[in-house]
Amino acid sequence: MRGIRAFGLAAGAAVILLGIGADAQAQSNYPNRPIHIVVPYPAGGIVDIVARTVTEQVGRDLKQAIVVEARPGGNSNIGTASVARSEPDGYTWLVTGPAVLVNPTLYKDAGWDAMQGFKCVGLAIWNQSVAVVNSSLPVKTLGEFVELARSKPVKASGMTPQ
Repeated sequence: MRGIRAFGLAAGAAVILLGIGADAQAQSNYPNRPIHIVVPYPAGGIVDIVARTVTEQVGRDLKQAIVVEARPGGNSNIGTASVARSEPDGYTWLVTGPAVLVNPTLYKDAGWDAMQGFKCVGLAIWNQSVAVVNSSLPVKTLGEFVELARSKPVKASGMTPQ
């Protein structure tokens, strides 16, 4: 239930996460070197644009350089896993979408534990998602579609802008 609730809260969001493999030690002069932000999607996509827009202001506020790196691949697993393996010192951030919560349920070993390996420190955007089907399909709600899919083999496909 906790995972489902967390997924619902994160669906359609670009979130800023920090790897927290161990507690970072408090530093009175943080940040004293550039912060590295990993976006596990291709450069120029919506999450990359949000990351660069938000970090521009964050960098000014912190008076520190912020480096944004697009690290796509493996349905965002490559970039996300790299942050999960990084030093938990607050200098490596992850800006991502809902895949951070979904992928561990889809892949045997996504390379991280979404509930234990990261700490959400900000929500950059929130958007609504819409599910649509071909108008010739005899359904009007998501529940009706699920019922139809369970009652007989239905060839289904989907897409997302992320």
